[in-house]
Amino acid sequence: MNIPESNDALQRNVSYEVNEIIENIDFDSIHDGENTVRFLVFTNNSELLNSIKSIRPAKSSDKGFPMTTGTSRNNSAFYIATFEDGSELPVIAKRMQILEAINESRAYDAILRSNLPSLEVLMILEDERDSGYLLTISNPHIVSLLNINQSIKSNIQNLPNAISNGNYEALIENIKKQILQSTMIGFNVLESYHNAGILHNDAFPKNILVDLVTKQTIVCDFDSSVTQDSAIDPLQSDKERKDYIIHVVKYFTNSFKEILEQNSESKILEELKEILESLQLSLLTEISKLTGINF
Repeated sequence: MNIPESNDALQRNVSYEVNEIIENIDFDSIHDGENTVRFLVFTNNSELLNSIKSIRPAKSSDKGFPMTTGTSRNNSAFYIATFEDGSELPVIAKRMQILEAINESRAYDAILRSNLPSLEVLMILEDERDSGYLLTISNPHIVSLLNINQSIKSNIQNLPNAISNGNYEALIENIKKQILQSTMIGFNVLESYHNAGILHNDAFPKNILVDLVTKQTIVCDFDSSVTQDSAIDPLQSDKERKDYIIHVVKYFTNSFKEILEQNSESKILEELKEILESLQLSLLTEISKLTGINF
C-alpha cells in the first residue's frame, strides 16, 4: 500500500519503534482476529505516543469521553492510554478500511499545515489485513451541532401548545432562525476546510462538532474526504461548486427533517416540511451573497 508522504510524520520506519506499544492495544471489540503487525500511517504526537506504556479498553467507570464521535460512532470504541508515571488519557479508536484511513491522514495533514481546529490525533494505523484505525485523544467538552441545538427539538414539541396560546407564528420563526443559523455555521466551517484543500463529502450535522470550552467549531470523520494542495480547488468547475453547496444544504436540512418527524404531530408535520423546503431556498440565497454564485 502506497502511503502519501506529505510530511515527516508519514514515514513508515517510525512504525517499528511504536509496534510494541501498538501490540498492547486490545482491538477485539472492533476487530476480529489475532494481532498482526500494524503500521503507523500518521501521527502528530510522536513524543506522547512514545511515552505510552499500554492501552486498555475503557471501563464503564472511566470518564473523559464525549457524547458525540460523529457519524461513525458504531465503528468506534473507547480506550485508556497509561503512561510510565501512572497517569491515564482517554482515547477513542475508530475502525475503517485502509483507503479511508489514508483519506483521514491526508485530511489531518492538511489541517495541521493550515492551523485549522480539529480533534487531536494520537495516531492513524493500518494492519496487514488492510484495516485502518484512527486514534484520537478524547475531549469530553465536544458535542455535535445537533446536540447543541436541543432547543430546536423542544420548540418543535411545543408547537401544539403554541397554537392554543397564540405563540405559534413566533415559535415557527424561532425554529426557522435556529435551523438557518446552524446550517450556516456548518457551511462556513466546511468552507474553511475546503479552502485548505479538503472536500469533506459527508456533511452531516453530526460531523460538525463544537467545543463548549474553546467555542471552536470542528469537523470530524474525513474517511470519505478528498484532499489536495490548498492551491488546487477540489471542485474543478462552477457546476461542481454549485452541486457541492446544494448537497451540503440538503444534507443539513434533511437532518432537521428527521427531528421534525420524530417530535411533531402529524397535523403540523406537512407544514414544517414545507417550511424546510423554503429554508433551503433561503440558505442558498444567503450563500449566494457570500460566494457570488447564483443558484
